[in-house]
Amino acid sequence: MKTQLYKYQEEVAKYVYSNLRKGEGITCCLPTATGKTIIFINLAETLLKEGLERILVLEPTRYLVEQTGKRFIYELGDSRFSISYIHSGIKERRWDSNVVVTTPESALTYIESELILRCSPPEYFPLVIVDECHHTVGQDPFAKVIDHLRSSTKIGFSALIIQKKKEEIESLIGPIKAWTYKDLEGKGYEKPPMIAEVYDSPLTEVEREFYRKLYEEWLTSSPNIPYFPYYSMTMSTLARDGIDALRDSAEKPTGFGNFLRNLRELDALPERPHKLTVLRCILEDYEGNYEKAIVFVHRVVTAKTISTEFSDYNPVEIIGRISSTKKKEMLVEAAKRPDVKLIVATSAGDEGIDIPEIDLLIFWSHMVAPTRFYQRLGRGLRMAKEKVGVVKKAIFISTPDTRDYDTIPESLYALAEEGIDVGGIFERLPVLPTESKTLADTVSEYMSKIGTTSLSYDMLKLLILKEKSEVQAHIPEEILDLILGLRATIWSWEEIDIDEIKEYLKLGAINVCEKRLRSELSKAVLDGHLAYFYDVETVSRMFERTTRYLHAMLSSLRFIPFLLGVEHRSYVKTEELERVFKERPENFSDTPISVTVKSGKKKLEKYYLRRPIEILNDLVSKFAPQTRITIHPSITGYLSIDDRVIEASVNVMYGTFRIKNVNQVKCALMNASALSTLFK
Repeated sequence: MKTQLYKYQEEVAKYVYSNLRKGEGITCCLPTATGKTIIFINLAETLLKEGLERILVLEPTRYLVEQTGKRFIYELGDSRFSISYIHSGIKERRWDSNVVVTTPESALTYIESELILRCSPPEYFPLVIVDECHHTVGQDPFAKVIDHLRSSTKIGFSALIIQKKKEEIESLIGPIKAWTYKDLEGKGYEKPPMIAEVYDSPLTEVEREFYRKLYEEWLTSSPNIPYFPYYSMTMSTLARDGIDALRDSAEKPTGFGNFLRNLRELDALPERPHKLTVLRCILEDYEGNYEKAIVFVHRVVTAKTISTEFSDYNPVEIIGRISSTKKKEMLVEAAKRPDVKLIVATSAGDEGIDIPEIDLLIFWSHMVAPTRFYQRLGRGLRMAKEKVGVVKKAIFISTPDTRDYDTIPESLYALAEEGIDVGGIFERLPVLPTESKTLADTVSEYMSKIGTTSLSYDMLKLLILKEKSEVQAHIPEEILDLILGLRATIWSWEEIDIDEIKEYLKLGAINVCEKRLRSELSKAVLDGHLAYFYDVETVSRMFERTTRYLHAMLSSLRFIPFLLGVEHRSYVKTEELERVFKERPENFSDTPISVTVKSGKKKLEKYYLRRPIEILNDLVSKFAPQTRITIHPSITGYLSIDDRVIEASVNVMYGTFRIKNVNQVKCALMNASALSTLFK
């Protein structure tokens, strides 16, 4: 392992190991921010070295699968052991690896397929590690997986053991051993004043399809049309607040309300807001671990819905514009009553409310403004005298794959600087499921339809235009069929006469806002959903054509600077990169290159003739995972044209990436290396 364990982590690992040597399972309950992942990776390495052949690691979400899988690869990747992580979004699935990290759903699908083929349960996994077992236990797929693998030894890890799940956890995994804050004192552990956690609350299938249609309309519509802002407002309201808030807006005599009333799909959407079920899960998960909870919402109608749904918690609503100080004081006093377990607050709850007994803050609707966010957080950071030393909790209910996630990251970075433990979120989510994932899914869908491993910028723009009925009148169907019939690769533009097609593309340009599309692509790259590279063959042909043309025009030509930009890029969904590395090896090289790495305008590092993999490892070891970087390769050399040798350089930038998205950075460095081979 690359990471050295703290003393308390070593003690936990030794305790669990001694149980395993006896053939006994165990459930480890450790305080938050103790590095549970590092502990069980250390255990896995020890057991694999002793001859254990396979280990199954179960995670409750696909985001945790990716995070844990990548951490295994980082820690043990240089060893002889094979590691794979598998979920429904990953095509390449290697179940025969020494370590397999997956969800209970994917594991169940695999096990049941093996049962059909072999007529007996697979005995591939003598050890099963169940991470975040307070989330995982209770899921039907998990119970079935454990039943199939009942002869395997199990280890569970959790920061919270819910009382009502205790018996089930001990029955399915093993007896619970809990370590308290006091147990870890003086051994390298620092207790945070507050912990933060994200609970995902995805849209329903019909809501997701509705959202995606709105997103594509917003992406391709002209900002000059009167109702253009309402696309954005509809997406925000649905993802952040829920369907009841959207229907409430539809009843108002406003331009937005009129826009919503004309959306026929609205009638087909569910009646209940999608976050309601998750809110109940949170309150039940933390039952017995908080005195009072406060739920922050944006809309009064949402507050009313929550109060009705959770009447058994004796909720107090602090909503609307409360102009009377006396009325607000009365509400606060009511909220302080011992029988009140839940407070529901709109923006009226952000100022002038002081209830130190609150120790569970739940953010249903997230606010973009940092000042408003801090005001809300302050409701929970103030301590009651008798609760000094108690770790409070900030829980975010967020809608994956939507702009609801976009409001979380920057605020959480600020929280980390205040000493609040947000590691549980960012270690869990290597790729934040922000709205830009919708665009990444669109790219992936187009790639699948036309059978290519990547998608050029021009082709992406054309395919988006094809979806617009008003553009189809400008672009003859036979032209589109011709392009798609060629199974468009990134050099398809070179294989056909494209002058006429580009003219058609210009006709439709008013319906695709180039600035907005480029901005969304950059955002998808920063969020970790999309990666890009420059196709070496296409770039080489472009260099040759340009050089020949300029040489013919200027016989005295001695130097040519080339510029590569967005229009030259080929995009691919980040999780497909491993396949692209294998299928398009000509675009990636580990030949030494010289690059400058920047964060904003600040130069972080300069590397001279270093292999891309060496540069990558150095960056990962030196800088925080959330560090934003751009990569500026130095590519210079000579091109031969007939009997002439002309000096050339390439001005190209990769990024902005976050260092934690290792495959993106690897793609950029190795692609820059491949481009450098074009010059002598």
